[in-house]
Amino acid sequence: MTNSLISRQFPIGTFTPPAEAEPSQVRAWIDEIERLPSELRAALSGADEKLLNTPYREGGWTVRQVVHHMADSHMNSYVRFKLALTEEEPTIKPYREDRWAELDDALDAPVELSLVLLEQLHARWTLLLRSLSGDQLSRTFRHPESGIVPLYANIGIYAWHGRHHLAHIRLVTGTPSVSKLRELLHAVPRTVRSIPEEDFLRKPAPASWSKHEILGHLCDSAGVNHTRFQSILVSDSPVSLPGYQQDEWVRRNQYQTLFTPGELLDYWVRSNERVLSAVSGALEEEYAKPCILPDGTEATFSWLLDDYVNHLLHHMEQIQEGFRERLGFA
Repeated sequence: MTNSLISRQFPIGTFTPPAEAEPSQVRAWIDEIERLPSELRAALSGADEKLLNTPYREGGWTVRQVVHHMADSHMNSYVRFKLALTEEEPTIKPYREDRWAELDDALDAPVELSLVLLEQLHARWTLLLRSLSGDQLSRTFRHPESGIVPLYANIGIYAWHGRHHLAHIRLVTGTPSVSKLRELLHAVPRTVRSIPEEDFLRKPAPASWSKHEILGHLCDSAGVNHTRFQSILVSDSPVSLPGYQQDEWVRRNQYQTLFTPGELLDYWVRSNERVLSAVSGALEEEYAKPCILPDGTEATFSWLLDDYVNHLLHHMEQIQEGFRERLGFA
């Protein structure tokens, strides 16, 4: 197996349980289990049927199958905790996860079914986990293949399991910022088309941008940042990012007079489809890749992507007040 396939199969690495239960670590694991459903829902925000049916790696499950597998696996795990807490070292029954993932509900069912299931399951699961005493955390079950498993170790295993598959999904859908960008590709055109052209072209003051020119600036920003993202992702060393004269670019491109709102909107959509294509397949470790901003400040690919989306939201709020809140990004 190539390094690339290994990275996509284990994007956050593997997990080795500690020999003893460290209370602070166990609490951190429980917090991760509690957060998983909301992080999963955020990762799937804006994902269409094509993305849901996309495998996260060659020969791997689709995003849809991964989501349904997480529900299957975590239901089994919850029952194992209950068995270990009420019986003396019970031998649990494994299940054929590969075959479960090929059943019709895993192949075709809406992911919302498993998202809701995981939200309710994890709420009850974390309630149980936070109630456990030190003696209860040391109780065990026997896995026919893995041997004796203490409950504190199983908490760590399932905190890792959630992050492991969340990383698989993000290989296809991207981070929360990528999910926001995907949603913005639908929301921005709807918003722009809803504004009368006269209002869109009106300049609030001679030296201020019209909403039309703001959209032109966002086209410039998309082009500049597409190049920045690509440069960071293909480089093995920190990339120095050049700045650009935003007002001068808007003036020289003559957005106010040479382009209709429809033309400019089409250009913005195409530009951000290129940005989305460039960033959505980034590996987990690539989000930490360094760069140097125009002012000399050090940053990462992850920070730059978040900043790009926040910059876009900032200007869309100028185009239509309340835009961020209506999308639930407030």
